[in-house]
Amino acid sequence: MKKFFAALLVALFGAVSLFADDVADVKAVIVKDLELGVKGDFAGAFALYAPDFQEIDSDGMKFNYEQTKWLVLSLDGRHPEEFLLLYATYENKGAVLTAEATASLRQVARDPEFVKKYEEVTPQIVAAMKAAAVLNLKTLEFVSVKVDGDRAVAVTEHDRKDENTGAIKRKIETITLRKVDGRWMICHVVSKNK
Repeated sequence: MKKFFAALLVALFGAVSLFADDVADVKAVIVKDLELGVKGDFAGAFALYAPDFQEIDSDGMKFNYEQTKWLVLSLDGRHPEEFLLLYATYENKGAVLTAEATASLRQVARDPEFVKKYEEVTPQIVAAMKAAAVLNLKTLEFVSVKVDGDRAVAVTEHDRKDENTGAIKRKIETITLRKVDGRWMICHVVSKNK
């Protein structure tokens, strides 16, 4: 009986250790996402996202993996088409653009005047995103992290600067992660204002 009880304790404490390691790994992915944003390594951060990634921001706007990829590409100053597609999607409240609208926007993105403006504004956007990542990382707080096998849900809070007023506001994010080939990847983010 003592051996059975000892084996049960070892198994139980072993399972707790594995769970604790997964929680630490999940937290590490979220922190790494922000750290890469601070460095301006948006492509590195994008590598942490699963191919079915979707984000719903505090205004209810939805962005999928492809739209997020446009953002990452556009930040290098060499992808005006992706920048314009992302901008149009944002103006369209996150809705997927029609094939006709996409073709028309791709044509506009070749205009030399548009390309010049895009190249001028890109460094400002990158600087703003890096500053936002600094504030997010500095004020990041994990409210909870729950792991269930190959899925995890983390609830975080952090400060953000309101784009319109400049006021600092608290943001709550529910981040769902999934193990893909043994790595935790971010697959769904829902944001809301506190």
